[in-house]
Amino acid sequence: MKMSDAANFLSGGTPKKDNTAYWGGNIPWFSASNMDRRFLSTSEFNLTEAGLAKGSRLAPAGSTLLLVRGSGLFNYIPICFAERDVAFNQDVKALTPKHGVDPVFLHYALEIQRRNLADNLDVTGIGAGKFDTDFLKNLPFPNVDKRDQPRIGELAASFDRKIELNRQMNATLEAMAQAIFQDWFVDFGPVRRKIEGATDPVKILGGLVGDQAQADNMAALFPQALSAEGIPIGWSIETLEDALTLAYGKALPKTARIEGSVPVYGSGGIGGSHDVALVQGPGIIVGRKGTVGSLFWEAGDFYAIDTVFYVQPKLGFSLEYLWQLLQTLGLEKMNTDAAVPGLNRNNAYRLEIVSSDQPVRDAFTELAKSLRNRIDAAEAESRALAETRDYLLPRLMSGKVVACESEGGAS
Repeated sequence: MKMSDAANFLSGGTPKKDNTAYWGGNIPWFSASNMDRRFLSTSEFNLTEAGLAKGSRLAPAGSTLLLVRGSGLFNYIPICFAERDVAFNQDVKALTPKHGVDPVFLHYALEIQRRNLADNLDVTGIGAGKFDTDFLKNLPFPNVDKRDQPRIGELAASFDRKIELNRQMNATLEAMAQAIFQDWFVDFGPVRRKIEGATDPVKILGGLVGDQAQADNMAALFPQALSAEGIPIGWSIETLEDALTLAYGKALPKTARIEGSVPVYGSGGIGGSHDVALVQGPGIIVGRKGTVGSLFWEAGDFYAIDTVFYVQPKLGFSLEYLWQLLQTLGLEKMNTDAAVPGLNRNNAYRLEIVSSDQPVRDAFTELAKSLRNRIDAAEAESRALAETRDYLLPRLMSGKVVACESEGGAS
């Protein structure tokens, strides 16, 4: 069977962005910019009924959305499942199941073609990636009895739902670390609350540190006044160069890579693997050419290619602290080359930062490390779940492994 035997292929579109009558409704709209998770139900972009009618297309709940055009395809191929009716743009194809085909099974039938998709990615005239529709329609579709499809789909989805829960938890943990950094080192919240007369350590720290003993120790580290420069007494204004070195990555052409366990980072994120690391993890990767100022945290060893910098902390500055600091500096706006977007290292080095006393940075690192350890553990679990899913799926769809019913669902 071919994919076209099991699915209809729909094309989307984009209503005029400057027509307010088309936007701000209740129909989620997706494009390359927000196809960043497996299951789609909400979007920051929403169409009105008028917008849908004038320039887009509705994919019914249970559709699979595949990005078919865009430069990001060289790094990752988004394959998403619509949990409700959604709209989508012209760079996306929606696959809707034909009669009797289980929608979740259809989704994972496309998922197991990920390597095939990557190997057959074409290039547009402007250098973006693209998939030919006829190629997609001719992808193989597993010849599985329609009565067995729901069990296989349910089992595969159970892995991804746990991965999604981990992603949501990690987003919350990351937001907690960002909130603490913002309060301490940007807004000077603890100092301002002391000036206003707060005496309870938990309140001094804005309720962001709930443990009383920990709050007692940390609140005492903050000054009780601001200097004439508007920063906490005893703190200083320095430059980014005082805190870190932005080391250059090293070229690694795809033809020279040996597939392995080491992720290869470009400015768009992970773009493959290699068998040898350039940098010992954990580490921070900063986009230099292409996606300027992009930031990535990698818990393990990695290879940084020549379109990125990687961060080397200077004495007294932790990676956890620098990870949050870099997100406040607007590096993504520092493009210095109109032809090929680029981040100039010397310009970045000149950025001013407020440097606290060492004990305050150490206290933040203590909190951030605890959160980071939980994030890294969840990401490791998600990788293991994805590997198990990818191992089982081809075997389930070929009949080598059978999905059985259990009290908790397919197993």
